[in-house]
Amino acid sequence: MVRKYKPREDTPLGSSGAVEYSQLFRVGRSIAVVKIGTPEWDRWLASVDAFAYQVGDIFFSVKRYPRKRGRGYWTAYKQVRGVTQKFYIGADDKVTVPALEDIAAELNVLINRIVED
Repeated sequence: MVRKYKPREDTPLGSSGAVEYSQLFRVGRSIAVVKIGTPEWDRWLASVDAFAYQVGDIFFSVKRYPRKRGRGYWTAYKQVRGVTQKFYIGADDKVTVPALEDIAAELNVLINRIVED
């Protein structure tokens, strides 16, 4: 069974559109921009357990799950017609722009297929 994950109001919001390959996030009332793949990104990613990401019209949640050893792993989620779609990403170093955009592309295909049916 896949648990539903709903981003809280203070969940960071990411986007690869407005600022090229940057992570836009909000914590409380402040907004910051971090370029993905930089040491700053690594520090930020280590400090959060979840964030939301958007590519075009596709919006999904990304959450870290702990492991007994190591930092844990990341998984992306999106509700599509009441069914939770789940995508395994991997460790911190696997949370990259290509990985996030691949998930968005897969979701786009899935959503288009469902709309056509």
